[in-house]
Amino acid sequence: MENLAIKGRNYLGYEIQIDKNSSNEEIIDFFDSHIIKNIEFFKNSILTIKLDSKRNIDFAIDYLKKHNLYINAVFINNTKIANNLDVPTLTQALTHPNSVVFKGNIRSGQTLESDDNLIIMGNVNRDAYIYAKKNIFVLGSLEGIPHAGFKTNKEAFIFAFELNSPQIRIFEFLAKAPDKPKNTLKKEPEVAFIENDKIVVLTYKDWLNYKME
Repeated sequence: MENLAIKGRNYLGYEIQIDKNSSNEEIIDFFDSHIIKNIEFFKNSILTIKLDSKRNIDFAIDYLKKHNLYINAVFINNTKIANNLDVPTLTQALTHPNSVVFKGNIRSGQTLESDDNLIIMGNVNRDAYIYAKKNIFVLGSLEGIPHAGFKTNKEAFIFAFELNSPQIRIFEFLAKAPDKPKNTLKKEPEVAFIENDKIVVLTYKDWLNYKME
């Protein structure tokens, strides 16, 4: 990994790579010269951070947030520090031995199924259908119809960088999107899950706080 770099990913927008040798000052300088300077270019993109070591990056995430740029996820091997972040860390999910991982976009009319977790590194377009007996992770925009906990699992949840489905299904429950359009300027990862026999959708940060109550 280079000290600091931005890599374009076909299906995951842009990945900011930060290695263990970069100081906090160097990271902020890099953000200013490569991201903030071109803020309009990155504003509507999926942004992720990839770390090659354990380090605190709260300051980096907060710095981008002050400029209305939101990190969708952090890819990191060390989950000890990951638990302190309020953005998703997905290394564990991606390495789950039984998960089905699909890299690419699911086009309209296509269907994808998994007997375990289903991880899609891309977008799920409208009129596409995805099913999983456990959890669903969409590392992109979810516009199609997801069904987590298919027939079996009431504890399943659906995670997406951008959750824009007209309809969500978990176990035997169904929820439709509200008529009121979402705030498209502030894009945050969201999680859908079942609470009191209803599907609830929270931002990832709120979901974490909810789980700890």
